[in-house]
Amino acid sequence: METGPLAVEITAEGRHQGDILTLTKSSTTVNREGGGLLTAQELLQTLSVDLKKTTVTAQNPTAAAARLRLGEIPLAWAEPFVANSKFGGNVTGGTLEISLRSVDDVTLTTTAPVTLKGVSATMEGKPMAQALDLAADLTATKRGETITYELRQIELKQGDTLLAKIAAAGEAKLGAKSPTVVAKGNLDADVAALMKQPFLAEFATLSRGRVTVAFDATMAESMQAKAAISAKNLVAKQDNRALGDLDLTLNATMKTDGSGTITMPVTLTSAQRKSDLAIDATFGKSANKETFLFTGNISSNNLVVDDFQPLAGLAPAGSKPATPAQPPPTTPRPGQPTIVRAPQPGTVPGARRDTDPFWKGVNGKVAVDLKRVLYGQDYVISAIRGTAIVTDSKLSLDGLEGRFKENPFKLSGGLTFAPQQPKPYALIASADVNNFDVGEFLRSANPAEKPALETKATITARLNGNGGTIGDVFTNAFGKFDLTGTKGVARYLARKGNVGTAVNIASFGLAVLGAARGSDTTMAIAELTRALNEVNFDSVKMQVERGADLSFKLTSMEVISPILRMTGSGTVASKSTDDLAKAPMNVILQLGAKGELGFLLQKVGMLGQKQDDKGYQLMTRTFTIGGTPSNPDSAALWKILGEAALGALAR
Repeated sequence: METGPLAVEITAEGRHQGDILTLTKSSTTVNREGGGLLTAQELLQTLSVDLKKTTVTAQNPTAAAARLRLGEIPLAWAEPFVANSKFGGNVTGGTLEISLRSVDDVTLTTTAPVTLKGVSATMEGKPMAQALDLAADLTATKRGETITYELRQIELKQGDTLLAKIAAAGEAKLGAKSPTVVAKGNLDADVAALMKQPFLAEFATLSRGRVTVAFDATMAESMQAKAAISAKNLVAKQDNRALGDLDLTLNATMKTDGSGTITMPVTLTSAQRKSDLAIDATFGKSANKETFLFTGNISSNNLVVDDFQPLAGLAPAGSKPATPAQPPPTTPRPGQPTIVRAPQPGTVPGARRDTDPFWKGVNGKVAVDLKRVLYGQDYVISAIRGTAIVTDSKLSLDGLEGRFKENPFKLSGGLTFAPQQPKPYALIASADVNNFDVGEFLRSANPAEKPALETKATITARLNGNGGTIGDVFTNAFGKFDLTGTKGVARYLARKGNVGTAVNIASFGLAVLGAARGSDTTMAIAELTRALNEVNFDSVKMQVERGADLSFKLTSMEVISPILRMTGSGTVASKSTDDLAKAPMNVILQLGAKGELGFLLQKVGMLGQKQDDKGYQLMTRTFTIGGTPSNPDSAALWKILGEAALGALAR
């Protein structure tokens, strides 16, 4: 790049005697056209140069020997030295002094900070930085092959906004087989403002947040690093959500063979709640260097899931996978038969499919010990212990146990990968939960209504799944769920809402007429309403299946009380687990009765002569429960009872 006309002024005084060159004065000034200073160099004391021994001696080794002043230098002048680059901005000033004890013992010190203004950079056509200002104040000494340095302060600004500042000190030993670098210092950064720079744009997920780091690192044949990181007042761009304060301490080592250790305790404080998490791991490489090996432990005394979940949103969005290029269609030659290749069994044309497991190249084991985990407002899971194991072809969870609201549970499962299969991932998993509070679960889906079922239940689940990708496996998982409950309350049969205008009018008529005539039928309907609104039962059993077609079926259901036995089966119109509690359902029930309930059903003419295998006399008609699992609709039952009551009254 052309620099334009320059004015160079050089002055020097000294003498040359034998092999010794003595400089008493020396200065060089370079100005641009119009008088703007580029650089100025000035000798501050006499120097003696031994031309034969190539040594330099200063008259006063402890004082500065030379001074270099920087003027305004366009950064664009560096473009010829950096391929495919474009730079904007200028070096705008700075003063450096050099102390010279020998050619192998030199100190460089800034007496006025080196400053850059309006820095912008584009590499390979991609913007990297814009409108940055930099100020650096430092000192460095080279003695032989050792460089010691002190970055007293480096500031990075954009206008009046301080983006980051760093102070560090250390040394570097060069020339050895394994160079050594030592650094210790502090970093303070306005992360949200810094993320606005183009090279960090994909990480721009914060609207506010400041990070400080205290670090101490040594890089040699083996590496050691310690860092205390504190992120305060984090606020995510999405929903302007406050994320709290995050503090972590990293202590890591790594040897030349790639093995090492990591310990990292983490604390997160949000809304006056504090979570802690500790990670302790060792790692290395297999003999063939192709597999990453690890063993680790994850532990916590208190973990609030709702506080940690939003932090996942700070990760940059992944790029979309490229669509595989399709080969162009070929036109057969005249007379050549057209060959149509059928897809492999179990595949969908154009479907995505992993060719390697997502954990490829990783083997190891992680043990988990979580004392208390809070999920949502009051779901407390405690004493969680288990082990995850990763091999080349399998990821397994062995014996994860814990207590959900003081009730024990156990999970286990395995995910295998068979590359020769059309759907290479296969899942087999099981879950056993004791004393699960069904009422609380249903109440969370529909807080405005009393739960349709309240009981403490034992739940067993057996799951299977296959998929071309890991996401497909869990979305398409199928299996069987068994629920066995103890004493509780069922409200599936409760009379509520609008069960039909004709039935409501008939019920009103029955009530008026019955009051006038003292009708047993009318009184029976009122008593049935009371008896069925809340059924206190002794036991409940349900079996739910999700088939390979992803549809949900209530394979069987049984509710038993001293006066009632209800059995049935049905379907739930959903193929997704996202909102199952609110999916439309259609359950056909058969009601059997004894005692008081049998007497009332007999009064309205709905009790037949048949008995079930447990001695309950069956209603003459089955009925359907609609609505959703969290808000069932029993209108069909009450329509049947209303019509029967009208008929009985007419007789």
